[in-house]
Amino acid sequence: SVPPRAGSALSPFRKGSLGGGYPSRSISSGQSFMPEHEKPENTLSNSDALFARILARWNYENCRKYAENGVLSAQLRLGSLYLQGEGTKRDPGEAEKWLLKAAEQGDPSAQTRLGLLYMSGDLPRGKGPPLKSEKEAVKWFRLAAEQEDELAQISLAVALINGTGTKQNISEGIDWLHRAADAGNTDAYYYLGLAYRNSAFPKYDVATAFDCFRKAALQNHPKAQLELSFCYGQSMGTSPNNAEAFRWVRRSAEQGESEAQARLGFH
Repeated sequence: SVPPRAGSALSPFRKGSLGGGYPSRSISSGQSFMPEHEKPENTLSNSDALFARILARWNYENCRKYAENGVLSAQLRLGSLYLQGEGTKRDPGEAEKWLLKAAEQGDPSAQTRLGLLYMSGDLPRGKGPPLKSEKEAVKWFRLAAEQEDELAQISLAVALINGTGTKQNISEGIDWLHRAADAGNTDAYYYLGLAYRNSAFPKYDVATAFDCFRKAALQNHPKAQLELSFCYGQSMGTSPNNAEAFRWVRRSAEQGESEAQARLGFH
């Protein structure tokens, strides 16, 4: 059977807080927009790696040329290249500059990425600590969310539920999660599961939490698979089933989820 979780799966999060952090495509130092479990393994030979660096540099220079000529898609791409340090030195300040140009033209992807950058606290601020502008982040999340950008909808929902950069509004946050989930977004189902499992939330419902985790788990969301395992192991929204608990924690571990691996003794 799967070891019990510290505390209890039914223990509420800190009141007014949705656990789980921001979605898997959020930006942190050196992080790309691809979820960790979707990243290809680094199996390049030395010669292939050299060619890849040359190609990345060419891509950066070509992209910058078009971005400077006002091409929106190139501005978005250039901002992403500066965030990821692909073909050039990583520079969040330059990333902000180019993402802002695209975002101000109404591009939802640029608006979302700009919001994630502001939320990350990764921007330089003279000789002081990195700048974090949560209110600006929420502004851009909302603009992109209204254009049906699912990542923006989830990010806005997390901000609303936690009261980060905006007045706390749990009901609106849940509505945005449902909007993204209705489009089939697995991250949205995962966050809905966390919300409905939290007894501090107005619509606390473990059966709905189980259903949300299961929908995301069936689409290979590793964190949802781990949560589904706890549901089966602790009779949360479903009948106890140790075999299913073990099956789902193993599937999560096989996708690289560290907590699942630790529970199975993976090394």
